[in-house]
Amino acid sequence: MPLEAVQVTQKIKLTRARAQVRLSQQQLATRGKVSKRVIARAEAGEVISQLSAWGILNALNEERVARGMIPLELEQLEWNVEGE
Repeated sequence: MPLEAVQVTQKIKLTRARAQVRLSQQQLATRGKVSKRVIARAEAGEVISQLSAWGILNALNEERVARGMIPLELEQLEWNVEGE
C-alpha cells in the first residue's frame, strides 16, 4: 500500500505576520477596522470574534499582496477565533 504524502504546515503567530508587513498594532487595527485592544488580545492568544479575525486577515493580506507576498488563509494563523 503506497504511503500518502502528508503536508505539515506550521501556523504563523499574528505578531510575526504583522511584523512581516511592518505594521504596528494600531496600524493593523485601523486597517482591519478593529480596536488596538482586539489586536493585542489576538496576539496574546485570547479569543476574538470571527468578524474581527476576517477584518484583521483582510488587512494583513492587502499589505502582503502590496509587498508581493502570498496571502494567508485564516487557518494559517495561530490564533483563537470564536467558533473555530
